[in-house]
Formats: sequence, structure tokens, C-alpha cells
Amino acid sequence: MNKDVFGVKLVYKYVVHSQEPQVLYEEQILKINADSFDEAYQKSDKFVESYKDKYTNINGDNVEISLYKQVDCFKCYEDDGDIEEIYSGFLKLDNNALKSITTPCEADDLFILRHE
Repeated sequence: MNKDVFGVKLVYKYVVHSQEPQVLYEEQILKINADSFDEAYQKSDKFVESYKDKYTNINGDNVEISLYKQVDCFKCYEDDGDIEEIYSGFLKLDNNALKSITTPCEADDLFILRHE
């Protein structure tokens, strides 16, 4: 039997414990083959457990990765067209929040997440 394809959107929180603690967030969308939304969430939960981590970065600081939020679970539909929508979500944001979520980290910002 063919399973359906679901997407699960997650947001992880990275906390870098340094003299000046820093926090970064990562958005992630998983493609999951499952028979139901419940099964997709269960598989997502298992993946999250393997993804969470604690490690020492290149500067010797402790970095902790945790799940901030499971944002959404959605069923993906295949289409034969040139363009296929993967995900759409609506957010109610003020201008500061909008600027924050539309400004990706640069390479220098991500240096603090490098492993030893």
C-alpha cells in the first residue's frame, strides 16, 4: 500500500552558552511518508529526538539544540505542473518580527555553531 506524503514544519532553538549567550532559530520541513497525520507526527517526534543535540563549538562554547515548536503538519499533493506549492502558512507579525523572519543568518552569524 502506498503511503501519503506529509510535510512537518519544525523550528529548532540553538542556544550558544558563551560570555554573551546567543540564540539562533532554524526552520526545517521534513518530508514524511505516512498513513495519517498522527503517524506523520509520530515519525517527526522520533526524528526530533535524534536531531536534538549538545556539543562544543569551535570556540569551546556549549551549544544546545532543542525543539522550539512543531509548527504545522500538512499533506503534500503531487501535481504534474512545472510549479508545485510545498508549503504555505499565514503569520500575524509586526514590522520588527517580519524583518526578523525575512533576514537570514549570514556565514559569520553561523560560525558560532561550528563543531570543534
